[in-house]
Amino acid sequence: MGLRLNEGINKQKFKEICGFDLSNFVNHKNFTKLISENLIIEDNTSLKVTPKGRNLLNYVIERLCL
Repeated sequence: MGLRLNEGINKQKFKEICGFDLSNFVNHKNFTKLISENLIIEDNTSLKVTPKGRNLLNYVIERLCL
């Protein structure tokens, strides 16, 4: 649900709540592709969708979780 918010997913909060790193949850192949397609962005603290990714949010979430 965090990707639906402007601030995205806070990686530290994700770890506190879920007990593991966000990087252990996502499909790395698709993650890299979504970044290269400018659908998501990642920084040291969060993962967010871009404006382009927001228009394709269901697709982005599905690809991250496959």
